[in-house]
Amino acid sequence: MKAGWWQPWMVGITLWGAMLIGNADSQTQSKSEQQIQCYACGLAKVHPENDVVGSYGTAIGKKMYNHSCTELLDNLKDGAVANRFMRTCPVGVKSCFGATGFYDHGDNDPSNDLHVQFLGCSEAKHQHSYGCDRDLQNVDIRDKAKRKIQVEIDVNLCFCSTHICNDPLGELLSSKAAIQTSPSVVPTLVMGFLVASGLRWNF
Repeated sequence: MKAGWWQPWMVGITLWGAMLIGNADSQTQSKSEQQIQCYACGLAKVHPENDVVGSYGTAIGKKMYNHSCTELLDNLKDGAVANRFMRTCPVGVKSCFGATGFYDHGDNDPSNDLHVQFLGCSEAKHQHSYGCDRDLQNVDIRDKAKRKIQVEIDVNLCFCSTHICNDPLGELLSSKAAIQTSPSVVPTLVMGFLVASGLRWNF
């Protein structure tokens, strides 16, 4: 993958983030309810400072779950404890999510394909069913000349509801379990953040 191709996706998650990621204001609610923790990465807008002032950084005990999921994966593959990417979800949130997107450029060079990944806390206050929903989505984007083009994105969206259950190397995100989800949910979520991203393709 060419360096920087994923960055527009990372910058433009406002709409999708508004639907999936819990607002930090809910942290001020009653602390009597147990809060779930999830791995979080890939969503620059979900900054640790918005949850706990002074919590962001690379030092021991600090959080950096607004960084790329590539950094989280590197930590996990090295056997390191990736607690910098563990987010305590807002009060009332009962599920974690993991989402991936893949675009096949249609040639013989895998480096021209695009892979993105997002992990985090679901915004919904109800418990999602365990499993994944996969779909192909036609998304209108802008190429480098700012012309509107349509590309097909392979999207996989997963939910689970236990502590740190959305491990990118774990069972959930490597499984093909079905989830009882309305067919309109994934297109709405994913197309929202893709359109917001202003993704531009390098032709």
